Amino acid sequence: MPGRSRRQFLEGSLAPVGLGVPAGVVLDEWDRLVAMTDLMAERFIAVFEEFLLPATRSGARSRPGGGAGADGLTGVLATLQDTATRVVLAALDTSISRAAARRLGQPAG
Repeated sequence: MPGRSRRQFLEGSLAPVGLGVPAGVVLDEWDRLVAMTDLMAERFIAVFEEFLLPATRSGARSRPGGGAGADGLTGVLATLQDTATRVVLAALDTSISRAAARRLGQPAG
């Protein structure tokens, strides 16, 4: 696990452990979550490869960070990663609200 991810995981796992979720359960859930996010990452990369990679390689990208060559690829990938993070967080927030509403018998807000 890369350093930033390790720190975020450790910080994020303190709350459920503090609420009484056993640390072993948190670790098991991490493994399950990473398996799901690996699938999401494959989808984001597939979109990158289909729609952005060819234009980046040809130099056709006119947006900042999107020129030809390795620097252009790095810029586009950084933008994609930032966007993917925000989109996944928004989707997860929506999903948690829906699941909680179903469990509690309330309309999702």
